[in-house]
Amino acid sequence: SPSPSPSPSPSPSPSPSPSPRPRPPPAPPPLPPLPPPPPAPEEIVAALREVLARAAPGDAISAGGDHTCALEASGAASCWGDDRDDQASAPATNAFVSISAGDYHTCALEASGRASCWGRDAYGQAAAPAGSVFASIAAGKHHTCALETWGTVLCWGDNQFGQTSVPDGFHVVPLLPPPPSLPPLPSPPLPSQPPPSWPPLTPPPPLPPPPSPPP
Repeated sequence: SPSPSPSPSPSPSPSPSPSPRPRPPPAPPPLPPLPPPPPAPEEIVAALREVLARAAPGDAISAGGDHTCALEASGAASCWGDDRDDQASAPATNAFVSISAGDYHTCALEASGRASCWGRDAYGQAAAPAGSVFASIAAGKHHTCALETWGTVLCWGDNQFGQTSVPDGFHVVPLLPPPPSLPPLPSPPLPSQPPPSWPPLTPPPPLPPPPSPPP
């Protein structure tokens, strides 16, 4: 007898396709680099000394209109010549690293970068701005200019010919980074107050009727 034919084997069911993997979230953008810390006072003094050490010897002696000033090894300033406006009367207690004699006034720089001026001040040429750190200074006839360590030029005194008006955008290669600018302080919100409530106005009393005319 014929052998029975083998029954067909069932076809395997298709395996389910794997579900797609979720994509990872995008990486956050990189944070901006932090600004460099402001230089410490001792770093400013060290940088000024290095700059002034490379300066020309002329920074230690200067001839003005009718007077001359020079720096001693100790940093004391010595001046001689015309002293009718005290332009040759240098402070005895200050030690300087650079000096410049103008026509009637003299200016010098201390190791900290602070400017000191003496002599005639009719145009404000001897009124050095406070709070600035200078690396170089030059005294003219009736005005003075100085270079701040971060490249800004400041001038003061007579401006009859625009000699103290520094051109817009003029900037010297900075010797030190500028000091960081502090963000403005947020203004506190004003407290909300309800408008004042006024009492209702009362109407005036009615006027009495006029008297009747006599008969």
